[in-house]
Amino acid sequence: MSDDYDLDDTPCPKCGRSPTHYRTCQELGCNDGRINQYEEDPLWYDPDDEDMCMECAGTGVEVWCPGCGLNIQKYRATHPKAAK
Repeated sequence: MSDDYDLDDTPCPKCGRSPTHYRTCQELGCNDGRINQYEEDPLWYDPDDEDMCMECAGTGVEVWCPGCGLNIQKYRATHPKAAK
């Protein structure tokens, strides 16, 4: 991951480390948590076909723990009780 990130005081739900890191999602095609499928393949999709970005779980922000490497956005998406 790049060194271009900010710090978040929220502790990691897996190892408890604080601060965690966050930045705008860097996934190719991600626009505020959505990926326009038409831009990826205009032969198969309509201009308004969008899917949730799997890297940031539709939030537009990547959050990770520098200690254990946990992708906190993906963790929160699969563990609803862990959400803020």
